[in-house]
Amino acid sequence: RCASCKRANVSHYLAGQPLCSVCCLQKKQGSFCPLCEGCYDENDYETRMMECAHCGGWVHAKCEGINFEKYQILSYLPDTVEYVCK
Repeated sequence: RCASCKRANVSHYLAGQPLCSVCCLQKKQGSFCPLCEGCYDENDYETRMMECAHCGGWVHAKCEGINFEKYQILSYLPDTVEYVCK
């Protein structure tokens, strides 16, 4: 199974991780959460994610333990307030 999306169609290995072709491409492009290493599509605007000011990665809100209400509050903060992932 793919280490990112959990589908059974593994066709590549990257850094020892089994990945499907889609997740392998996303991982190579840097489109993955640094906490869970789950890949994401650059055009996915539905998944709640935040950009880390320190590492530059996009982190799933659920990986940080941030619920919908807290995510909404964070999204209204000014750009001068920086988010830093775990």
